[in-house]
Amino acid sequence: MAEARPPIPGPVKREVRQRCGFGCVICGVPLYEYHHLTAYSECQEHVSSNITLLCDLHHKEATNSLLTYEQISEANSKPYNLVHGVSTPYDLHFEGQSFDCVIGGSQFSSVLRNDQNATSMVALSIDDNDLVSFLIDGSGSLFLYATIFDDKNLPALIIRENELTYRTATWDVEFQGRTLILREAVRRILFEIEFKPPREVVIKRARLLCNGVEILVRKSHLFVVNSQTILTGCAAVNC
Repeated sequence: MAEARPPIPGPVKREVRQRCGFGCVICGVPLYEYHHLTAYSECQEHVSSNITLLCDLHHKEATNSLLTYEQISEANSKPYNLVHGVSTPYDLHFEGQSFDCVIGGSQFSSVLRNDQNATSMVALSIDDNDLVSFLIDGSGSLFLYATIFDDKNLPALIIRENELTYRTATWDVEFQGRTLILREAVRRILFEIEFKPPREVVIKRARLLCNGVEILVRKSHLFVVNSQTILTGCAAVNC
């Protein structure tokens, strides 16, 4: 009986993500799978230089020999996202007549409508910079907006009208299921968000930065570093 294939070690995965620009090396989509250039059955080891990132479609094409080793290797040497500096936009599937945002245990919800049958809610803002917000337009379409800055006050992650992109200069970006994690360094999470279509997002952990203001988000609370203020168990509905 053949031995079970061991999982790819975490540090190896991170090295592959960084080298590949956190997305499929062919198309840049941020939903990806780890692909061995030389099949694991032949090399029997997980070496970062032999692993690349492919989206589900291109991984299936590679498995079915619709993409050649040479084609994948060429893309691996010039990953799509690194060439462009940002990831390929990915559309998040949000829709509905209301929305919920949970940040550090505090919940923000809205179903308000104005005269144009539209509504918007800013869940978190610093110096009039909206970090996390929602909009339902007059047609009833639900849109998520977010801007997450790094410690240089540059946007590391941007979501506009449900379209997600990130800068490849970020230290590490990882998609696990429906959770997106941005890291500043080993065990230092800049932003962790779970997308829960069709109408909810949960921000579990974050270090939110903007214009010198710093807010730490933990599962049960938010901590405003500058004022030494703790916010926990808050809620806002139709605000």
